[in-house]
Amino acid sequence: FCEANELKGYVLTCDDDIIYSENYATHMIAGVEKYKRKAVVSCHGRTFDFPINSYYGGHKKYYSFRDEVKADVQVDVIGTGCMAFHTDTIQPKMEHFPTANMADVHFSVLAKKKNVPMHVLAHRQQWLFYMEPAETIFSKMSKEDRQQVARLNNAFSNLTVVK
Repeated sequence: FCEANELKGYVLTCDDDIIYSENYATHMIAGVEKYKRKAVVSCHGRTFDFPINSYYGGHKKYYSFRDEVKADVQVDVIGTGCMAFHTDTIQPKMEHFPTANMADVHFSVLAKKKNVPMHVLAHRQQWLFYMEPAETIFSKMSKEDRQQVARLNNAFSNLTVVK
């Protein structure tokens, strides 16, 4: 998200361990426009019942970019590795990401504070392909997710909307 706040227009994010379908950009921009540039869209996200005890295991629903999602769904935490938004809606800055390996959490807190809805778009199974790297953020962080839990519980229990 370095210098993302300097961009004008659509921002589509990519992750180094995902292979994107040839119509990824078209599909994601159509999703942004479906919500009239008032929402952030992704193919990955989670819903929670707050307060939570675990970020990785405490979700109510988990929507993966690997699996079929039959209809758009609003989420609490959006996956930033396959996400799109318009800069008219949100302008993340590096200061919004104070700790490493928590982009999904930090971006979602920013969106909530700015009252920007987050939606996982409907997509078919294997529309995006995962390359299965040897080490992932999940493998490093899933057993120790206190920072994610604290950040989300604090943000969702003390939410002040910023316009």
